[in-house]
Amino acid sequence: MPSFSEIHYHIWPKYSFFLEKLVREFVQKYYITEMTLSKYMPDGRVYDMTLYSGPITEQYIYDAVYLKEPLPTYHNLLLLPDFYSYDYLLSLNGISNNLNEYILYYNHISFDGSINHLMVITQEPEHKYLAFKEDFIRFLHYLDIELANQSFMNEFMIILPEAAPKMNIQTDFIKDKNMSVFKGLRLSNKEKKIVINIMNGITKIQDLAEILQISYRTCEAYVENIKHKLSRVSFYDLVIFVNKYRPFIKQLLGNS
Repeated sequence: MPSFSEIHYHIWPKYSFFLEKLVREFVQKYYITEMTLSKYMPDGRVYDMTLYSGPITEQYIYDAVYLKEPLPTYHNLLLLPDFYSYDYLLSLNGISNNLNEYILYYNHISFDGSINHLMVITQEPEHKYLAFKEDFIRFLHYLDIELANQSFMNEFMIILPEAAPKMNIQTDFIKDKNMSVFKGLRLSNKEKKIVINIMNGITKIQDLAEILQISYRTCEAYVENIKHKLSRVSFYDLVIFVNKYRPFIKQLLGNS
């Protein structure tokens, strides 16, 4: 499996034309100078690719900064905001930013439970981009669809260096307004199995029905019950919610 730098220097050049063409219109519209996408899977796999290259990315790889700065993990990303700056990321670990560029991050949970972690370097400060947050989320959906069936994705799978510093994020579920739905929550055995399978990446009702060996309509009824108990408006909303609160839900199911 290639390292972070090997991907950038040996694998990315083979697909750079396709990737940069994929994002060119968006990059030009929002005055983005560089862009990377990291896809974090629930099972620990990470896919990392440069979508639009520039001098900061090159310097980042050349100086092996990724070996020195705190690295996110799947569960840490679940706890971070959907949109934040590089300064915010470093402040979690008491590190100051020595770069002059504006670096922003967008996190979005995909339908398969993975987290798309988009990094953009811009010509404008972060407050200028707050108004366009939904546009970036739609753009992440677009990337998800375009890259989903690309056979070369596995070439971008990396192993995170064990020696790299870990992020220090304190979790306080009690203050989260969504946590009220868990108070007194009771799930049947079948409902628990559905939730567990969703956390394992099963995101189609038909597939859930086949795994549980029940009919589609019966499975759909169980899903409706779970949606009602967790105050979700759709199956897609349920998938995102279950993955966002995965650590807490696993603990909850383990104690029930």
